[in-house]
Amino acid sequence: MRNSNNGGGFDPQKVWYTRCTIDLNTRSIHVEEVPCRNLEDVLGGFGRSFQMLMTRDVSDAFSSNNPLIVNTGLLTGSNVMTGLRTYFSSYSPLKHSNKGLPAAIWSAGSGKFGSKMKWAGIDEIVIEGKSSSPVLIVIEDGATGPEVALSPAESLLGKDTHEKILALHAEYSDAHFAVIGPAGENYTNCYFAAVAMSTENELKSRDDKCRFAGRGGMGTIMGSKNLIGFVARSADKLTKLASETKELNKKIAQGVGSTKFREANKGGLG
Repeated sequence: MRNSNNGGGFDPQKVWYTRCTIDLNTRSIHVEEVPCRNLEDVLGGFGRSFQMLMTRDVSDAFSSNNPLIVNTGLLTGSNVMTGLRTYFSSYSPLKHSNKGLPAAIWSAGSGKFGSKMKWAGIDEIVIEGKSSSPVLIVIEDGATGPEVALSPAESLLGKDTHEKILALHAEYSDAHFAVIGPAGENYTNCYFAAVAMSTENELKSRDDKCRFAGRGGMGTIMGSKNLIGFVARSADKLTKLASETKELNKKIAQGVGSTKFREANKGGLG
């Protein structure tokens, strides 16, 4: 993101984010800087993606008019505690309105994929259409800006999410990943497939320790588009932890909102 505010109040329209729009039907890729319209755009995540979803007339979650929007929040990739979120938004094959129409749903997960995507220079990806063959979206931090490409993914079919992540790690050792498993690949039979995101612990230990965006069948939407996963490559770009951030992290860790996660005998249930 780029912020040109320099005092005298904050104007959201002086903040730009980088969006990549990919049409899988035509295999076209377009990267552009987009001015924020409001604070929801600045904050990112589903607050931004739902503004786009509300402009779409979608009666079938598997239609080519239903986009999959993958984006990050303002704090993703920062040193702020919980700043690891990646958001997936679309019209769900699982949730419907009283009239039977698909409902707009967001799902979020942690892991390091979102940070790598943001460090590579992409704040948001909008995926349209459906690929004629299984593909990966590969995002890289290029010499002159973000580089985005489509790569064949036939060799990954049938592997579970952890197997896919390890296979991709063998090819892209400096990257992190977001993938679907066999449930997403067989999207017509499974409307609740999740998206798995790699973690540092998983890649180092080779144990199955990924994180999931599990709400609303976002893995099913990926499968319906023949999109098997994402690769995000970039050097780590964490800055030195500022004293203000340390204090904020302490408040998050010791605050009332995190009480249920600190008490071991409650198992995170409060």
